[in-house]
Amino acid sequence: MRYLLIILFFCISGSLFGQSLGGSGSITVSGDVRSTRGMLRQYDTWHMFGGFQDSAVVISITQNNYSTVSNVAGDLWTGIAANGFSMSGDTMTIDNAGCYFGAFSVTFTAGNGNVILFQVYNVTDGAAQGFAVGATGDGDNDYVTITKPLMFHDITAGDKLIMRCTNIDASNDVTVRYGAYFLTYLHD
Repeated sequence: MRYLLIILFFCISGSLFGQSLGGSGSITVSGDVRSTRGMLRQYDTWHMFGGFQDSAVVISITQNNYSTVSNVAGDLWTGIAANGFSMSGDTMTIDNAGCYFGAFSVTFTAGNGNVILFQVYNVTDGAAQGFAVGATGDGDNDYVTITKPLMFHDITAGDKLIMRCTNIDASNDVTVRYGAYFLTYLHD
């Protein structure tokens, strides 16, 4: 009986602890949300996941100059799942401003002893997003994998991102074999 009265009170007042119900039946809360019994589950969030595999795409490199990690058709990176992002060729577009986190990983082959750096580049801002990460090539037949954590703070809606790499030791090319990425919205 007590629970029925609480539900009836909630339905009549249209509010929960001073918070109003939105037109779609959602609850607008300004402040922390806590669950004391059970789990609080998020219905959905902006996210993107994709990559490529079994590749032999050669990235032409001029020493210390970044080149886009892409194939001739511009569609090396395949988007598998996306909500709040769009993909045009090998360029990702952020549809909603905010802070995002994720990871970018690539497996490559490169000249023995050549140090290869990878970065995510914001084409819209004309600047790298975060830090570059690198690994040393082991030769044409030895695969090297590198993973770069991603944290995009205060990215703007409409920003376009690409993956890039360079060789800091020589103008030797890099062959990308496998790649994967994911991005998830964190907060405004």
